[in-house]
Parts: sequence; C-alpha cells; structure tokens
Amino acid sequence: MVKLVDLYHQHGRLFGLIRVAQRFVTSHSTDKRHHDVLLKLVDGLDAASRHNDFVASARQWLDLYPKDPAAAGIEIRLAAVLDRQSDRRASGTAHEVVFRRNPRSVVGLRHGVIAVEQFAGVNNKAVYSRAATLAEELLAIFPPKGVSAEEAGWQAVAQWRRGNEWAKSNSAATKLLAKGLPAAGERKRQLHLMMGENFGRLGQWANATDSYGKARAVRDDRDAHYLSITALSNNQAAKPAQMEPVVTDYLRKYPARADRFDRLGLLAVKYEQAKDLANASRIFAQLLPLSARSHRAASAFLRTRGTEPAGGHAASEKALVDAINRNPNNDEKGPYLRFVLAFEVYRDRMKQVEKTRATLRQLVSTSPSNESYTTNAASWLFSNATSDAEFNAEVARYLVARKRVPHMTSFRGVLASWIDSARRNKDTKNRAASAKALLKTADADPLLAAWVAGESNKKKGDTAREGLLAGNLYKQLSNDAARNLLSRHAYYLRHSVPGNQRSRSTGAYGQLAKRFPKEFTLAVDWLAAATDYGPPEAAAEAARHLMSLQAPSSSSDVFRRLMVAADTNKSADLARAAHTWIVGVEKAHGPAFTYAYQVGDTLKKYKLLDLAVSYWRSHVSVDPNHYDSIYCAGRVLESLEEAQKPAYLQELLKIESDYHGSFSAQLANWHFRQEKPNLVEWEKVVRASRTRQDTRAFRGWGFDEGLAQGWVDAVRGNKEATDALKRQVYTVVRDLRLHRPSAAASLALLELPVEKPMPPTARLLAFQAVTTTVGNSTTDWDRLMPYVQSGLAREDYMAAASLASGMLANITSVDEGRRKSGRNVVAQSYSRVGAVGLTIDEDSPLAPLLQAALSLRLGDQEMALETYNANKALFDQHRDEVPADLVLFVCERHIAAGGDENHDRVEDILRGWVVKHSESKQFDDQTKAKVQLLLARNFAKSQRFDLARSEFTTVKNRYGETPRRSRPSLASVRRFWLRRSTTRLNWSSRNWPTAVNSTS
Repeated sequence: MVKLVDLYHQHGRLFGLIRVAQRFVTSHSTDKRHHDVLLKLVDGLDAASRHNDFVASARQWLDLYPKDPAAAGIEIRLAAVLDRQSDRRASGTAHEVVFRRNPRSVVGLRHGVIAVEQFAGVNNKAVYSRAATLAEELLAIFPPKGVSAEEAGWQAVAQWRRGNEWAKSNSAATKLLAKGLPAAGERKRQLHLMMGENFGRLGQWANATDSYGKARAVRDDRDAHYLSITALSNNQAAKPAQMEPVVTDYLRKYPARADRFDRLGLLAVKYEQAKDLANASRIFAQLLPLSARSHRAASAFLRTRGTEPAGGHAASEKALVDAINRNPNNDEKGPYLRFVLAFEVYRDRMKQVEKTRATLRQLVSTSPSNESYTTNAASWLFSNATSDAEFNAEVARYLVARKRVPHMTSFRGVLASWIDSARRNKDTKNRAASAKALLKTADADPLLAAWVAGESNKKKGDTAREGLLAGNLYKQLSNDAARNLLSRHAYYLRHSVPGNQRSRSTGAYGQLAKRFPKEFTLAVDWLAAATDYGPPEAAAEAARHLMSLQAPSSSSDVFRRLMVAADTNKSADLARAAHTWIVGVEKAHGPAFTYAYQVGDTLKKYKLLDLAVSYWRSHVSVDPNHYDSIYCAGRVLESLEEAQKPAYLQELLKIESDYHGSFSAQLANWHFRQEKPNLVEWEKVVRASRTRQDTRAFRGWGFDEGLAQGWVDAVRGNKEATDALKRQVYTVVRDLRLHRPSAAASLALLELPVEKPMPPTARLLAFQAVTTTVGNSTTDWDRLMPYVQSGLAREDYMAAASLASGMLANITSVDEGRRKSGRNVVAQSYSRVGAVGLTIDEDSPLAPLLQAALSLRLGDQEMALETYNANKALFDQHRDEVPADLVLFVCERHIAAGGDENHDRVEDILRGWVVKHSESKQFDDQTKAKVQLLLARNFAKSQRFDLARSEFTTVKNRYGETPRRSRPSLASVRRFWLRRSTTRLNWSSRNWPTAVNSTS
C-alpha cells in the first residue's frame, strides 16, 4: 500500500492516492510510515479540492506532527481553504495559528492581520475580542511610526469599544500614543475624543476632561468644546471656577448656537451643587429671558434665591415678569415662564389665586404651546372657575386661542378631554354639557374643519390641504400654522404619493420657502424637491433663491444639486454662478467632499474647463482616502498632455492614501504602453507599490486590477513575445497578490516551459491553489476558464481537472450552466487518464449509473444523488453491476431519509448484494464488511433490533480483521443494546396505562 501511495503521489494520480492512503492511515495509525502517507493524503485531497476531507486530514496531521517542518505549509493551506467557507471564526483561528508559529516574520504578520479581520467580521463579543487582543499584539510587533502599527492599534481600540470594554480600549489607545501614533494630527485628535468618551463611560470624568483638552489642543471645534464642558460638569472634583472660563469661551465662540444656553445652565447647576447659591441664582437669572427651559431655569432661579421673608417675593415676581416682557410672544419661553410665575410664585409663594388665574389666562390666550404647560393651565382654569359665567368666559377665550393655533393638536383637544372627565362628576356635569355645545359650534368653523380634514395622510387629506392652501382661509393662518401645513403637505407629496405625482412637491416646497425666504434649510428642501422631481425652470428658480442666502456650512449634496439645476437647464451661466457661490461657501466653512468630481464634470460639460480643473485640483487632498479624491485626481490626469502625466502621478504618490496603488498602476501603465515599453521602470514602480502596501496593514490599496490583467493578457496574446518577457511580466503581476490578475499570471507561468519541471502532485497543487486566491463570482470563473481550456488543448488533463475542480469548490456563486461545463471538464479529464478507476462507455446502458459513480468519486455528492434519482428504474435493473461505493452511497441516503419505504428498499438492495457477492473474489473483505454493517444499521434505524443484532454479530465474527472503521466496535454494540432496551422501556411505559384500563 505504501509503495502504491508513493507511486500515485509521484505521478499525480490523485484518486488512487486518496483511496489507498485513506485505507492505510485508517488501518495503520501506529505504523512509522503513517506520517508520510498522511502527508501525501493531505496533498491529494487538497489537489482534488475535497475540502471537508482535506480539513479533517490536515487537522489530524497537525495534531500528530505539530513540530514537523512541513507543518507551516499545511497550516497556510488549511487557512486558505477555510477562507472559502462561511465560518470566519474558524478561518481567523487558522490564520492565527500561522501567525503564532512565527509572529515576527513577514508571512506570520500577514496572516495575523487576516486573523484580526476575520475575527472582527463576526458579530460575537468573544470572537471580536480576540481581534482586539491580537491587534494589540501586532501593535507591539510592527515597526513603530508605521502605518501598520497605527492601524493595528486603531483596530484594538475600535474592537474593545465595540464590546463596551472602555478600560481596555483606552489601554490600547495609550499604547498607540506611546509609539507616537497616530501620525496625523486629525486622527490623533479623534483618538483623544474616543478616549474621552471611554473615560466618561467609566465615570472617570477628570480623565475625560484631560482627553478632551488634548483633542482641543490639536484642533478646537464646537463638538470638542461641548464635550469638555460636559466632562467638567460631571466631574465632582472640578470646581465651578474651573468650569466657568470654559463655558464663557464657548458662549463667545458660538454666539449663534442654540445649545450655548444649555452649557450655561450646566455651570449654574455646578454652582448650586457647590452650595454657591448666589452665583447659581445669578446665572439662572441670566437664562430667564434667553432660554428659561434650560435646566428648568425659572424653577431653579426660585429655588436658589433662598428663603425670602413673608411678602418679600416681589423680586422673584419682577424677574420672571421682566423675562416674559422681553419675549412676550415667544412660544418656547413664554408658556413655561408664565406657568412657573402662576403656580410657583403667585399660587404657592404669594397665595394670590387671582394673579394665578390672570397669568394662566395670558398663557392660554397669548402664548399657548402644544405641551403640558398649556394644557394643564387650561384645565386648571376650567376646573377652578368660580361661577358658570366665568367658566363660559374661560371656554370662550380658549376657543378663540384654539382657532389661532389649529396645528397644536394637544392644545386643541384639551377641552374635549376636560369635558369627558367632568361629565362623570355631578358637580361639573352641567358645565361639561355647556362646554360641549360651545365646542361643537367651534368645531364647525370652516377653518378648523378644513384643517382637521387636512390632517389625514390619505388622498382625502391631500385634497383638503390643497383646498385650504388655495382658498382665502390660508390667509388667516399664522406663520406657525402655515409652516406646519406647508411642511406636512410638501413632505407628503414628496414621499407618499405615487411617483408620477411627486413633481407637485416642488410647488409646495417653493411656497414654503417663499413664505419664509430667509431660512436656508427651507431653501435646501425646495432645491432638493426641484432637482429630484421638478421641471428645469423650477430647479433654476430654487437654485437662485438658495444662492441668495448665506450657507451655514459646506454641503456636498447642496453643491451637487446646484450643478444638477444648471445641467437640467443647460445653462453655463448658472453653472458659473453656482461655482462662484460654492467656492465662497467653502472658503468660509471649509471644502466638502463626496461630489466634488461631479461639480467639475458639470463645469467641464459647459466649456468651463479651467474652473473644473481648478476645482478638481483643490479637492484631491481634502480626504485622500475618499473615492472623491481619486475621481478628482483621475479627471485632472485626463486634462493633462501625455508627457505631463508621469510628473503629476509622482506628485500624487507623495500623498499617504488608500489609492496610492491606483496612481502607481497608472504610472506603471504609462511606461508599459509606450511605443518601446520601459519594462525596467514598469517593474520598479509596480514592485515599489507592493512593498509600500505591505507596510500598510488593514488599509486599502486601490491597485487597478484591470490594468494588471491587461499586462498579462497583452503578453500572453502576443505571439512575438519571448518566454523571458512573458516570465518577467507574469512574475511581477503574480507577486502583486492581486486576486484575479495574480491568479491569471500564476496560471500563465505554469504554462511556460521550464528546465526543471515541478513534481506532478506539486504542480496540481499549484493549479488548485490559484482558485483559493480569487473571488466568488462569474467574473472570477470566466477569468480562469481560458486556462482550463488551454490545458485541455495541450492535453494536460490532470492540470485542467485540478483547476476545474478547484473552481467548482471555490467559486460557487455561478450559474448551473457554468457549473455543468466545469463538471464535464473534470469528468472527461479524469476519465482520459483513468484517474478515478472508471471508464464510461457512452453507448453502455449503464452509462448514467456510471456517471453517478464518477460524480461521487469526484466529490460531487449532489450530482451523484440527482443522477441516481433520475435513473432509479435503471439502478434497480442493474444494481448488482454498479460500483459498490455507489450502492453504499444510495443506501446511506435512503437510511437518512427514514420511513418504512426507504428502510425496506435498503434491505432489499443490500440483501441482494450480500447474496450475490458475499463469496465473490471481486470485492475485498473491507467492502463486504461495509455492506453488512450498513444493513445492520438499517435494521437498527428501523427498530428491528433482533435482526440488527444478528447482522452486527455477523460483521464482528466474519470480518474481525477489517479496519475498525468498517466493523462495529464493542462500544458501538453496547450503545445499540442500550438504545434497544430504552426503546422497549418507552414502549412499555406508553402502553401500560392502556393495559391496566383494559384489565379493569
């Protein structure tokens, strides 16, 4: 057997190798030659792409011989196969093993990076925590000050944060900073911000303050400043005096920010916590006319004023009244201030109910809001009216205010809610009836009726809103009500109506923007609707309106839409005006990326090439890792003369970018496609790019696969190209490790003549290994298939079969037509060389069954079963003539399916086989034992235990010398009898009550 294994391995006869080697390693596990035979079996299984068997055998070999010199190679091959499967945890573990073997080698580090990526791709904390741990190890190993070290540390920080391991995340961040990384200031700033958040999650606010301070030292902005104040506020050890200058600076720097008052409120709270009520009250008083709701400033102001003498609440009253008078109709502050004045000052402190009543009437009548301050005030007025006349007057005042604010649905319904509650009380049921009549009359008001009808989000609501907007009733609406109506209607028209009606949203957004012509956000909404659904003239009008305003920030989408408006109107003037406005905005607020290339495209389209090129150039380095950067760079490159392109590409290569590979590929291609190709410079550029990328773990490369594939195709298809030239090009592209192009180059190299040929099995392994380096799509399949056909053409059938088998196993997302062609190649190729021990005569009546057996031996069980099912009648007619492995396979599938019909069929097939072949010299004892054992298993599965026992005993007695895998062990027999006893006990337990009942 060992000599056969050696011969099969030596000549690349995979199926003979697999068959004999499997028998040997199963039967002779203690033989000293087990090591070599199992290793050769691993080669055979790998070359034949029998992935499941390869994984099992490779793991077995590694468990037995972990320190063998060949172990490193087996580990790498195992990792490559596991990459093709869906278990990323198993794949990551395999790559980690390669890394552990030699963690400081180039290969080890490469696999360590892949392991981190695979672990990080599993949404399980235990697994992605392994990514974090391994990334920290890589951080310690990679050269300091390098991209790889920085990215490894970043991975560790991110994966620990992902699992809410805030302390571990900051520990990794500290290690990263200790190496002087990140190198770029902006990224270092981002790291400090993340550390600040982590410290905050841990309640370590002093450390959070320090981290936010470091982030601000790199570059200060509103967000970092805001977070610094939050950290100081939460830091119990920080003094108010430490916090006040930070808050004051925020108010100075961001005078238009609405949240500035919240920051000021935090300072007041800080003073109150420090028992410094005077300063706390002073700041709360500042907030009263500005943002009284911030930290409930009005209530806090009263609370921090301390105990006032009886009748001495005039100062508090005056402060609140002054704040109200400074913004008498402010819907944000007015209701809250009046509510606090009425209840906390007049009612609770001054005990003056009439002032309470008067103030609440002002709240309801002049500054209602759609929240509890107003609804509670109205309910109090209804419930505390001193007479029926006063109650009716309160209701009347409420109904007048209600009509003015129909958009406030909670306020609009407060009287109905009060009526529903009051009608159950004998003391108030008459007032409830009176209020109900008044409410019914008010609900019939044309404006209110139209408004309520327009609240529906259906077609009826659409019609009602259109009527309201078109008639005189619209003129009666306040600005707030009109904003509410138009906003709802415009949104409905843009998002809810059928697509062919959405152009109507353009008019609605335009009407809204014109009603509030100074509001930039509304102008943006109008432009968006107009460019998505409106006619060209509407887009132009919306664009000009927007450009009449000052933008609060740079927005790439707004810039894009302005150019869309210019393009739909075919207007160079509008494009030029948009460019001028965009440049002004970016000068004030910084450049925006994402659609910069599109802005330039529109300028170029309307003969404004100088403006376009200038704009593209200005955005290449805004974010070098964003696709917008490479798009802009590519357009600049197209605008240059041919001789100018290398210099510009060299300039681009100086930028640290995830697209440096694209620039290198274009520069190399420039050298390659010259009239006399400069292959020296070409190779120099390509190899330099690969070397550079090897120091940028976890980062993108952007090397153009199309160009690399073009180089391979160019020399492969050039009949005048020498073998030396081809070898140079193929080798360079292969060494890129660039998926499809490198796979194609590897296969092309294997086609070239060599002085010393590779051993046959090693050569087949090389063909198969290529299929693990490509993707899983029809494009990948089609890229490799020409090399299969080339192998067939030169009658290199084993190479063609190995490559096609690898494609079938590793490129699975292809259509059935491609898979069928691949199966045909494999079957025909192996048949040509007799590699599967089976020759098929197409004229034989057994041809379909032999084809099924061939598919089975090639590892395609699905096709084998499908062919059998399609030819059951033929199988029944010739089942004594088909290969034994097909008989066993068919019976195993019937047993797995279960049911009396399947078990009876298996018994019939196997008993017939035993009767015919039990004494035949055509089959060895191992095969006969397998058949007899399967028959026993069939009886056991069908719970015919006496027959099963008989068959097991026959196998034990008759085939005792066969390998253990083919006969029942003593333990398996014990398990069989235990199962039999348990089954009978269960049967008896189920039937016992019936027996008792029948006896009684």
